[in-house]
Amino acid sequence: MSNYLLLIILIISCALYLLALVIVVLFLRKILKKINYTENSLRSEIKASVQSKFIDIAPAAKNLIEFAVEVWRIEVKMKKIKNKLSENQKQSLNNSVQKIKRNIDQYDLEIRDYTGIKYNSGITGIEVVSVEKDKTSHEDMVKETLEPAVLLKGQIVKKAKVIISSGN
Repeated sequence: MSNYLLLIILIISCALYLLALVIVVLFLRKILKKINYTENSLRSEIKASVQSKFIDIAPAAKNLIEFAVEVWRIEVKMKKIKNKLSENQKQSLNNSVQKIKRNIDQYDLEIRDYTGIKYNSGITGIEVVSVEKDKTSHEDMVKETLEPAVLLKGQIVKKAKVIISSGN
């Protein structure tokens, strides 16, 4: 009888050992799933952070982009001469520019002028053409936008060219 008892104890021990092994395997599977999820999340975050924010565009679209930049230039020039124009002339020019801008908006183009904003090197889509010292300022600011940035469907297709006023 003691041999049978030992055999039963051995079988129960083996069964408990197998049960413990199954529990460990299930626990390890759960951990591996979490590791894979984390790894995939990190890969996609890294890919998004290093992926170029610029897109290639067709040559025909480049003409539309240059047209949009020229409309921006007209708007900037209108602001400079607005005091020399009559109210009717201002209104007429403004209406024409707004009509053209509405047509440009239909193509998901966005014109971005950075003049007057605080500058930092993390701003994408800016090419610094010149830096001018300004002892009266304590911050770096975009003094002037020479050419605006152009975005197509939220992606930069043309960098802005700017002059920075440096307070340092």
